[in-house]
Amino acid sequence: MQPLPVSYLGFMAGAGFCWNRSQAALCEEADWASLLDLHVFQDRAGVMGQLALSLGDVYRISGGPTFNASPLFRLLVLYDRWPPSKLMEKGLTVEGLQHSRDAIAASMKSFEKHQMNCSDASLIVEEFQWCADILDLACQLGQAWLPSGADDFSAIPKTTRKELTDALDALIAQHEQNWVKRNRLGGLKDSVAHLAKVRDLLHAVPTP
Repeated sequence: MQPLPVSYLGFMAGAGFCWNRSQAALCEEADWASLLDLHVFQDRAGVMGQLALSLGDVYRISGGPTFNASPLFRLLVLYDRWPPSKLMEKGLTVEGLQHSRDAIAASMKSFEKHQMNCSDASLIVEEFQWCADILDLACQLGQAWLPSGADDFSAIPKTTRKELTDALDALIAQHEQNWVKRNRLGGLKDSVAHLAKVRDLLHAVPTP
């Protein structure tokens, strides 16, 4: 589901290490934000590189399991294999999810100050806004679901389910719009299906 710019850091690091492999041992010392701003985003304001790094680290703030998938991905996509009881057992908390939401909001405060000069700047703006919104929604889902301890979404209050459903509808629509601006259509249906299934399940839960 992740838009292409999410991978720009990995592409840049991989290219750099292939060119000079000795630098791989010093990867933690590199100023990745500045390098992204200079070589990728061409951001004179020096905003986008740090934004990319900060949003990429949001999952580390919430707590919970991180091996092979972030806790936020487990909430939103692997929900049927990672119910609240299992996630909380691994350290995910409502408070941790709020800390992640606070970090997202803090990261996005400087977003509008960017001065990108790359050819796909306008699309990058849309894609990173979508990333921030989907991360925040995963946190909201967890905050509503974890206290219930239920294995499905049935214990989430009706009003909250409606809010989450509406938010997912908007995010799905934006995901589809962003996708066709950069990618072939193949794969879009499968990508959307992950979010659509959660939306449909939230919508289908009967009211007690």
